[in-house]
Formats: sequence, structure tokens, C-alpha cells
Amino acid sequence: MHELLRQYAEEKLQETGEEALIHSRHLHHFATLAERAAPELDGSKQEMWLDRLEMEQGNIRAALRWATESTEAETGLQLAGTLARFWLIRGHLQEGRRWFEELLPKGSHAAPSVRAEGLHGAGLLAYAQGDHQQATEYYAQALALKRTLGDKRSMATLLGNLGLLAHVRGNLEQARAFHTENLALARELGEARGVAVSLNNLGNVAYMQGDYEQAQALHQESLTWMRESGDKRGVAALLTNLGTLAYAQGNYALARTFHQESLTLFRELGVKRSIVTALSNHAEGRALLEECVSRARELGDKRWTAIGLNRLGDVVFAEGDVNRAVELHRQSLAMAHQVQDQERVVLSLISLAKVAGNREDAPRAIRLFGAADALRAAIGIVLAPPERNAYERCVAATRAKLNAETFAAAWDVGKAMSLEQAVEYALANEGLTRDA
Repeated sequence: MHELLRQYAEEKLQETGEEALIHSRHLHHFATLAERAAPELDGSKQEMWLDRLEMEQGNIRAALRWATESTEAETGLQLAGTLARFWLIRGHLQEGRRWFEELLPKGSHAAPSVRAEGLHGAGLLAYAQGDHQQATEYYAQALALKRTLGDKRSMATLLGNLGLLAHVRGNLEQARAFHTENLALARELGEARGVAVSLNNLGNVAYMQGDYEQAQALHQESLTWMRESGDKRGVAALLTNLGTLAYAQGNYALARTFHQESLTLFRELGVKRSIVTALSNHAEGRALLEECVSRARELGDKRWTAIGLNRLGDVVFAEGDVNRAVELHRQSLAMAHQVQDQERVVLSLISLAKVAGNREDAPRAIRLFGAADALRAAIGIVLAPPERNAYERCVAATRAKLNAETFAAAWDVGKAMSLEQAVEYALANEGLTRDA
């Protein structure tokens, strides 16, 4: 609609005295549409519904704006909670968080179930951006409300989310406690899939602690429960974890077998985002990662595009194509920064530091390592044992090329950079155009 025509129509609507009624109907219509779309965002019709919601973004924004300015904040919060996964997948992380920041205070007296779902959605987006402290607070508030309501299924989900956050932040014993309570609830509810998910998460904690034997046992038990539940997507995800574990133990043939079986299952299911995940985690490298990036772009999933670009860059670098690796890592960094995925920003900085070290630009590499280290500490990211060992080897190898004074100066410069300064420095052409 032309803007002048829209203004004229709005004036006429105001003259009828029915503006509030029409806005309310509009809000409730899109709340209903979002509820209809929500279960489809993980199914074979995912792309169609993502595109439908994307097409209605103008209407959704208008509906949410009305909710913040009227007495219908509760319906607005309900709409936002339902849209959280859409915002996550399509990379509208900051926009989604802004709506939650407006609606949660205004919806303070909303029904506990609505408020809990809103807090859950806000936590999901905060987690995706690496704001782990805020995500933890949102999830904890949502859990308290669900405990009051006696909603054990939702409690189990939130306990799992809190366990994942504790895991990412390196609080592994706390993570184990959350997942153990989650497991007890799942057994009480008789939910095979819930038991499987909890066992898987406990296996991931064991993996982070370097206890590969316990991790193997927990993942295998989880796989048995997941097969019993009939959840093929869950089975595929567990096969991916078993592949990652085999890879960490140096059993590359077994890792390839697990990943291939996982990818085959995801392809059969036809859920594009799951296929992207499987492709990204596949052990075989370049061709599948190229497909991962292509499919993620088609789906409009900016976070997974950034993840795929980063992993593809690492593979390309290992193959010796350093210039292409630089290009891929810079694309990944720019996209991760755009959607404010701080964890991916850290990993891209580390990757570009490795490239700089390879090109004998040790001071630049150390500045980037220092910036990544400071940001990683600030947001509480803990690297898994294989990644941590590789990172420490790269820092040590680069450090060996400098005297102590030069290393310390470069490290301090990097650690003093803000996130914006670190990204700007990493994306600059300096030192990145020489031949390897």
C-alpha cells in the first residue's frame, strides 16, 4: 500500500472509532497464525512456513507494536514466545530480543504459562547470541513458573536448557545436576525420548570432562532409548554425537560410519535444517560442507551459514588453500557479527589467527588469539578437549616465533580490544593477502 493511501485509510479508521477493535483482531489473527506455524518449523514443511512468516513480517511487527502500546501485552508476549524459533532460524535474533525486552515488563501480570513461554523464548535468543548470563536468568525464571504450575514436561525442557548453558560455560558439575534432575523427571513421566535426551546430555558432559568411556556408554544407552521412542531425528542427532566422540578418539573410520548413517536419516526425513546440521558435523569435509553452506543459505538460516562457512574454512585451510580459507572465515565472521552470535565470532577470530600464524604474521595472530581469549572468557565459552588442545598448540607454536616482550605486547593489545574493534581488525586486509 502506498504510504499516502495507508495514512488516509488510517485516518478513516480512526474516524469510525473502531481502530482498537481492528488492531486487536489483527493481533489475534497473527497470534493464531504463529501458533499454527510453530509445530511446522521442525518438520518437512519448514521452509514453506519460514517463508510465510518472513512474508508477514510487516504485519507481525505492527501486531507486536500494538501489543506494546495497548492493554494486550499478554497476547503480544504469547505471539513473541511462539515466534522465537522463527527469529532464531532466520537470524532475527536482535529484533526478537528487543520485542521480548519490551513485552516481558509490560506482560508482568500475564498468565504464568504465557509468561513462562515468553521467558523461554527470550532465553533461546539470548543463548544463541552468546549472552549466557541473561539466558540463564530467563530460563531460571521460566523454570520457577513451571514448577509453580506443576508442568513437569516443561520443567524437564528447561532443566535441560539450563544444563546446556552450564555445560557451555564450563560449570560441568552444575550441568550434570540439571541433566540428572531432568533424567529423573523423564523417567517419572515415562517419556522414552526425554530419557534419551537427558542421557545424551550427560554423555556430552562426560565428553567435555575427557571421560570418553563414560560418554560412549551414555550415548549408546541414549541411542537405545531414542530408537524405542521412534524419533528418527533424535536417532540421527545421537549418531552425530557418536561420530564426534569416535573422531575425538582417533577412530576416523567409525566416525565416518556414524556420520554417514546420520546424514542418510536426515535426508530421508527431509527436514532441511537438520540436513544442514548433519552436513556441518560430517567428518568427510569439503564437498559436504559446501552443500551445508548452500542449503543454509537457501533456508535463510544465517547462524548455520556462519557455522558452515567457519568449518568449511578450517577444512580448506587444512588442504592448503589459504586464500580461500581467509575468504570463508571473513564471511563467517561478518555474518556471525551481523546476527550477534558471539560464540561464532570467537571461533572465527581463532580461525583467522591460525591463518595469520601460518602466513608468518605472528604478531597479528597473537593479537587475534588475545582478542578471542578475552571475548571467550567474557561470555563464558569453554572449548571441548579436542578443540582446546588444538587451540593451545596453535598459540604455543605462534608464541615460539616471538620473543617474550613482543608476545606479551601483542597479546595485551588483543585482549584490550572490544568486540567491535576485534571484528574490524580481523576483517581488515592487513596481512591477509600474501601468498601462503
